[in-house]
Amino acid sequence: MKIAIGQINTVPSDFKGNFIKIKDCTDRAINEGADLIVFPELALSGYMNQDIIYTGEFLSLNEEYLKKVSNLSNRIGILIGHISTKKRMGTFNRDDISSLRFGGTIEYYNSATFFYEKRQVFLYSKQRLPEFDIFNEKRYFETGNKIGIFKFKGKKLGINICEDIWHKNGPYEDEATGGAEIIINISASPFYINKPLIRFMMIREKVRKYKKFTIYANAVGGQDHLIYDGNSMVFNSNSKLVATGKPFEEDLIIADTGIDREVKIKHDYNEQLLNAIILGIRDYFKKNNIKKAIVGLSGGVDSALVATLCGIAIGSENVLCVFMPSRFTSRLSTRLVDKFIKRQGMKKIVVPINKPYSTLKEELVTYYSGSFLPFENIQSRLRGSILMFIANTYAGAVVATGNKNEIALGYNTLYGDTVGALAPIGDLYKDEVISLCYFINSEYGNIIPEEIIKRTPTAELRKNQKDEDDLPPYSVTNRLLRLMIEENRTDNELIKMGFDRKIIDFVHNAIRRSEFKRYQMPPILKLKPKTFGSGRKIPITHRFEHIR
Repeated sequence: MKIAIGQINTVPSDFKGNFIKIKDCTDRAINEGADLIVFPELALSGYMNQDIIYTGEFLSLNEEYLKKVSNLSNRIGILIGHISTKKRMGTFNRDDISSLRFGGTIEYYNSATFFYEKRQVFLYSKQRLPEFDIFNEKRYFETGNKIGIFKFKGKKLGINICEDIWHKNGPYEDEATGGAEIIINISASPFYINKPLIRFMMIREKVRKYKKFTIYANAVGGQDHLIYDGNSMVFNSNSKLVATGKPFEEDLIIADTGIDREVKIKHDYNEQLLNAIILGIRDYFKKNNIKKAIVGLSGGVDSALVATLCGIAIGSENVLCVFMPSRFTSRLSTRLVDKFIKRQGMKKIVVPINKPYSTLKEELVTYYSGSFLPFENIQSRLRGSILMFIANTYAGAVVATGNKNEIALGYNTLYGDTVGALAPIGDLYKDEVISLCYFINSEYGNIIPEEIIKRTPTAELRKNQKDEDDLPPYSVTNRLLRLMIEENRTDNELIKMGFDRKIIDFVHNAIRRSEFKRYQMPPILKLKPKTFGSGRKIPITHRFEHIR
């Protein structure tokens, strides 16, 4: 049997646009002689639509385009992920909040339908609804309970959806032991670093155990802060990986059940990060119809990396760099900004902040308390206002430049360098920022001046300021923050690892007192399991002393 996977990049609620891609892949699969084509989880409506699904218009479009998909199946079997509904059983009482729920009188399901010869052959609904990390599927969907096995062209096929395959003794196992010869999982599995390898190892182990030809069809594309990496996979019954989808790109994969040629996959850390961020930025701008990226350029490595990533993602001609020098800005910063602009071929606007800063300082000096910090923050907020003004003028979006160290420790100014529509490197620690810059230079030809990469970090908000005047060294916090945030290590464990107690306490306090800032950050592209805002949820108000 020849099977195709349509690894497509969908947009939530864009039924027309999504259907065009479904039709195109289906036509190509027919031309390739495929018996059936498989599309990812919720491919028809896009993943995820959240509360949009509760509108009547959504359901009407959902039904209309599901019929259109059915009509494509005259010459090929089509497995499509979509939302299905049915009326809720029992008496509906609008005064009873437990019966009202979110869907009212309608039950919603995360489903997959197999169409052939313009009719529905089989309907399966997802059984394992995830409620961890970024997921909240039980808010929207009811749990399916029917085993996903049916016959097609003399073969027994098993269907399950995304989370179903991750569980031990779950739907995959039920189908494998229930006689399915080919098992198909359709997914919209969000990316984080090394997730493709984790998926590969998990699925391969199941195939080794049950010896079933297995297809894993994953979504691809950026959706707000989430990134879907594609990397669809086909394993034969000997647990050989015989076909894969392109990483971070749309693809049509064709595989035959008789194939026995193994393919290799590559898992390079920096390459994954670069491709993920580029896709996240590109789709954020494209899908929201934003033409210009506005980046505040300082002469430092973070803003240089963000501007570079935006240039790769949407074209250097669509990136507008804004340099906002103050009395504390060094000649080195000016020179490095000019050098960067020349190498990248981007447009630069220079807006000095000395005059507005002096005016505000004069007005506010009456309230001066002895700390220079408020005057530092004024500079950052002036720059934030200028960036937003430029964004409004050019109908663009400000892209925030903060890294994970700064965001964790609160070394950023609310309504200053936190302004923006997207924070592409907010999940990267400083050492990852440096490493990614060198990787980009190796791939694109030294487009980031090495002087910027090697420069001692400084916010230049006061005379001769260096970041490490205010913070522990990055060489310490890079590792310490990983252990605290990503691994939840205890204080005693950290001390045994050689960290100083005073630094541990400083970092604890800095993380805790800056939680309110993280609530107001732009969407941070999710690159790790514990991304601020989406993968790590901590209340602002609490009394736990050792929170990470």
